[in-house]
Amino acid sequence: MNEINDNLLIHLHVPKTGGTTMRSLVRRQFDRSKIKEIYPHFGMADSINQIHDMTPEEKTAINCLQGHFVYGVHVYFQRPVQYIAMLRDPVEHIISTYYYIKGDPNHPYYQELTTNNITLDNFHEWRSQYFTELNNSQTRYMAGVASRELLPEDLEAAKKNVREQFALVGLTERFDESVFLLNKTLAWNIVTYRSQNVTAVRPKQKELPHDLIQRIRENNKLDVELYNFTVELFNQKIEELEAETKLELAKFIQNRKSFDFIYDFGKSMLSEQFIDWIVNVGSCRVYLFGAGEAGKLAHNVINEMNNRLGLNIEIQAFIDNDPQKWGQYLLGTQVKGVDSIDHSIADHIVIASMYADDIEKQLLEVKIPENKIIFSLIR
Repeated sequence: MNEINDNLLIHLHVPKTGGTTMRSLVRRQFDRSKIKEIYPHFGMADSINQIHDMTPEEKTAINCLQGHFVYGVHVYFQRPVQYIAMLRDPVEHIISTYYYIKGDPNHPYYQELTTNNITLDNFHEWRSQYFTELNNSQTRYMAGVASRELLPEDLEAAKKNVREQFALVGLTERFDESVFLLNKTLAWNIVTYRSQNVTAVRPKQKELPHDLIQRIRENNKLDVELYNFTVELFNQKIEELEAETKLELAKFIQNRKSFDFIYDFGKSMLSEQFIDWIVNVGSCRVYLFGAGEAGKLAHNVINEMNNRLGLNIEIQAFIDNDPQKWGQYLLGTQVKGVDSIDHSIADHIVIASMYADDIEKQLLEVKIPENKIIFSLIR
């Protein structure tokens, strides 16, 4: 957990830029009680009101703020802050946004879109009752303009903020590189992740008429210029990496892609923190607490990662509270009771059970150090 830094991390989540995936990565860095998330259904005013209404105690207690709000919310916090954000190619951003809303009847703007017969062709003309415009929305977020029409000088303000006020502004199209730079910038240790909230049904840009693409670019020319500016800064950050770090980046990207096989093992159940832990620890001896389906899943994933990545995680035994399982073998590994835990032959205990909270309490009661307890499932 990344909680020794007193700075408040502000993840400015621009919709449909890969921010949902980034949100999941941010959640892995902090205790959930230390994160405040603002995702309003009724426009920017709602998000600002929610932040404004936080008590001084709430503002002091959190280590991270993330959600849909524009730049500038740091003024509500009397402490140092670090901003991060993602930006996306503006044409891709508009296409993804339109088809995301169109494909989700539960989306708060779906009815407006369908009632007004809005197509991708006239999407840029639409003005929702909840926000001013969708065009150039990335500039709006980065410049800190919540409601009024954008002005030409807002582009310069957005550029200035990107250059001076953000620890990193990543790029959706270069997500792996963005995560690597965040690891370096914020001392994170993210190893693997998967894309979330991807718009599944939408045409590719090359499948759309050229004149439509040009109209989208023209109607989002502020975003186009901001994006190009951000790409230049991003390229500069990559170029300035030392030769050894560039090799590390190449290895990071290669390894990240190699972890896709994990999804075949029920990845929706396993926590990404657990996968990161396996890779980062590399070699150790563990007990698996839970001789059920979750235990078998953890066992299989550990063995598969050992085989594919050359790791050396040794599973000493399954631990279970059911006496009827004691002495039996599961996947070739013996099942034992809690009394059989021997600190001399295991470095960690991996809890692989839906009863994780109860098991954690049980282990703490028998004096198992908290830093020796690892959770395999999403909590």
